[in-house]
Amino acid sequence: MLVLSRKLGEQIVIAENIVLTVVDIDRGKVRLGVAAPREVPVHRKEVFDAVQQERKAEDVIRGHFEDTGEDAFRFAFTVEAEDESECKAVAEKGVADAPPV
Repeated sequence: MLVLSRKLGEQIVIAENIVLTVVDIDRGKVRLGVAAPREVPVHRKEVFDAVQQERKAEDVIRGHFEDTGEDAFRFAFTVEAEDESECKAVAEKGVADAPPV
């Protein structure tokens, strides 16, 4: 990991088209401004991790429906799981318990 020191108003350039600017420093909190092209997704780490976990759960569920030939649009449920095996278990239980739409 590259560690850089910056003062208020100073910038860091990444790959010629992303600029990070230190816009505020207050009580141990640093606020950064991010200038990036619209097609470059920018997320806080905790948001990125949540999106990745949701996508993984959706992929596992989608795979279950493809394996069983079930119609994925007939069922609706939310999956919160720690790992892939738990996602599969929830998907199978959800399919069995979900009422037809």
